[in-house]
Amino acid sequence: LGRLGYDPSSAQAVVTSGEEAWKYLAKGKESLGLASPGKRANCLWLTWRSEATRDTNFLQGLNVQATGVDDADFVLAHGSDGIVLDSHGTFHATGFKDSGSLEAYHGLLRRAAERGLPLICANPDSTVVNPDQSVAYMPGNFARYYAEECGGEVLEFGKPDPAHFEAAIQGLEEAKGSPIERSRVLHIGDSLEHDIHGATAAGIDSLFIASGVHGAELGVQLDEGASSGVTDRLVDGEASVSRLQGLLEQYSASPTYTAEVLSWKGISS
Repeated sequence: LGRLGYDPSSAQAVVTSGEEAWKYLAKGKESLGLASPGKRANCLWLTWRSEATRDTNFLQGLNVQATGVDDADFVLAHGSDGIVLDSHGTFHATGFKDSGSLEAYHGLLRRAAERGLPLICANPDSTVVNPDQSVAYMPGNFARYYAEECGGEVLEFGKPDPAHFEAAIQGLEEAKGSPIERSRVLHIGDSLEHDIHGATAAGIDSLFIASGVHGAELGVQLDEGASSGVTDRLVDGEASVSRLQGLLEQYSASPTYTAEVLSWKGISS
């Protein structure tokens, strides 16, 4: 958060989709039939390069190891840089994060579906916008391909699942030491599919940031290099009401509020 211009000390609780997926696997992998008690589970691990090459990674503490698809108990869609091919951490970069091409995954995912393996998606985002305004493709694409094209079973963690929003609110309530009225909660995000739909399903207000993943569709983009958190500047004009209304109708989304940018200036004490 600090690298993005936020003061980390202002965050009273942090919840991530990966954390929720990890907790689920830690508590539920045996009850799901993924492994017998005392037996290590195997997964086909789609992840980030950094995760595959460091000692402390997502699988630590789970009694789960990466294997090939024919030995796997489930598929773990965690990152979009590539695939871990074996328990030794052999990593195959696919280029998917930059290209969005699923070609390198087709055979593996089809084989996994043939074997009836469930796919656990720890990051259901489709795309994100990088600070330089380039687009990066995320693991949610694997989940959609697996369900829609392969007929496989998918379990997703994170937005837009209302449970993810409830986990965040619960974290705030624990930090505060008392219940929080839902009317006092505002979710801020740039994805109509994940942020706005999720907030609506969770029964909380939402603020849609137009210059994010939908910026190109709305003609609202940030000046290159300007996304420091406090110096965001728009190029390409303002989002027109008609384009915004059309996009909201296309996604059947109803944000409570809309803004073109979000600039974090901190909170005065």
